[in-house]
Amino acid sequence: MPIETHEQTVLGKRRQISIYTPDSYKSSIRRYPVLYMHDGQNIFDDKRAFYGKSWRASQAAERADVIIAAVDCNTEGTGRLDEYSMWELQADVKQKLALDPSLRAGGQGTAYIRYLMEELKPAIDQEWRTDPDRTGMAGSSAGGNCTLSAVCLYPHLIRYAAALSPACWLFQDKLEQQIKDAALAPQHRIYIDTGTDEHVGSVGPKAYMESVFSAANVLQRTKADTHFHVQENGMHEEASWGERFSEAVMYLFEGGSR
Repeated sequence: MPIETHEQTVLGKRRQISIYTPDSYKSSIRRYPVLYMHDGQNIFDDKRAFYGKSWRASQAAERADVIIAAVDCNTEGTGRLDEYSMWELQADVKQKLALDPSLRAGGQGTAYIRYLMEELKPAIDQEWRTDPDRTGMAGSSAGGNCTLSAVCLYPHLIRYAAALSPACWLFQDKLEQQIKDAALAPQHRIYIDTGTDEHVGSVGPKAYMESVFSAANVLQRTKADTHFHVQENGMHEEASWGERFSEAVMYLFEGGSR
């Protein structure tokens, strides 16, 4: 598997960056799109995945002919939520997640997205044969929220975004307002989905689906080319996301490199 790994300090924490180049890369002079992904531990290798099942994203990279750059998440305490959330979690949300109500969580999302777009992306564009104008991002759950926020904050850099089972309910009103205010245009392709059997904390399938439906409706009212998918029996887990990831990537890039 053609993966290069690098250690970087991201928001004060050392972690692994995994970069997958499709098989065609070595024998080609073409420039390739890049898809940036969160939760890097879960993307390629079952042995590194939190629950023993990765997305096996190399299959999607080969099919769409794209480079994937996956950044490990912060596994310390609420570090993942902190970095993938633009806003701090409110008391009612913390209660649904069974978090200590006195604990501060969230609010580092802007800094994390800035790192991806202003530090990591320029470095990868310099080191690899990329097409800087064909940049995408993908993530699930809180990583899906982060992906949606990223394309809203950097619409001039990100053209493609895939939010699988985004946890929109964490910041429903703020996230939807961010989407409404963003300069999304017809050249933006956004994939958003949900499963019919999603459970997170005390949030069950009905509430989870309604939350994603609401955000998808807002996206569909923008100028972006938006695709909304509902996965029958889809659960809130890596195996479910991996099953539909390839189709999501194909929708975004439609043929990959050129």
